[in-house]
Amino acid sequence: AGSLPYIKPEDMQYFGRLMEETEEDKLSKEEANERRIMTLLLKIKNGTPPQRKTAMRQITDKARSFGAGSLFNQILPLLMSPTLEDQERHVLVKVIDRILYKLDDLVRPFVHRILAVIEPLLIDEDYYARVEGREIISNLAKAAGLATMIATMRPDIDSPDEYVRNTTSRAVAVVVSALGIPSLLPFLKAVCQARKSWQARHTGIKIVQQIALLMGVAVLPYLRELVVGVRGEGAVGLPRRCPPRRSASQEQVAAVSSIARYPCQEHVCRPPIETTVPAACCSRGARAISVALLSARVAVVNAVCRELPWGWQLWLPRTRC
Repeated sequence: AGSLPYIKPEDMQYFGRLMEETEEDKLSKEEANERRIMTLLLKIKNGTPPQRKTAMRQITDKARSFGAGSLFNQILPLLMSPTLEDQERHVLVKVIDRILYKLDDLVRPFVHRILAVIEPLLIDEDYYARVEGREIISNLAKAAGLATMIATMRPDIDSPDEYVRNTTSRAVAVVVSALGIPSLLPFLKAVCQARKSWQARHTGIKIVQQIALLMGVAVLPYLRELVVGVRGEGAVGLPRRCPPRRSASQEQVAAVSSIARYPCQEHVCRPPIETTVPAACCSRGARAISVALLSARVAVVNAVCRELPWGWQLWLPRTRC
């Protein structure tokens, strides 16, 4: 233990076994790997810059030989430590980034565990923590692939816990930014138009909002598809009896509208926009919902049209409800 960095009292639960005297010849292969990984992580977390640099290179080069399970079983509890400092979190995030690149598709069985630890960083008060969380999820999506990410996050989309749905919506938005909007458009449309669960529709609307906030003007080529995905189910996006989903729909339209103020292609607003209230909306409340939805559509298109050279706009006719 003489060559090891100082172990803080709060770190003894993670590195305390390194202080025990053991004969390496009598250790099994798994125990020797576990002890080696523990030593490298201690040097990365508490060591001097030369120790940290050397340990980082060794754990990256030997990631596949150590195995994904042995690595994540020790790194993820460290990231969940309540006493972790910002600088220590930064170096551990760097470790995960590098081993994800080396492990590639070997991380697939551990995607859910990694997301469970990293997703709370997306709503952290610290800006740099949110950036690091997005970086890990982006690299995880590239390593695990689209199918694995969707299969892993799908059960959380209609979770009854609003906290889980909120973090999941932000994680899906990061995956979309990493893998591209076209690859997930069918999935987003299916979620936004889900009929069996209002929680899934609420999460789908939040995903579209987060995509607009995260990617900015990069959503402009797909603006029509994103808006149609939310409004495609008629007045379901702005419901009367579900204030959370109505509020989420309004926030999503506002986010997309703010992005649509930038110059864009003509094809974004090419489809015709209905300017009449559907006849099927016979009740006073249903007509009010339809007018609200129509106003949101016109607001989006007008924001786009204001940037076109000839400057035409749409006006919503006055409708009595």
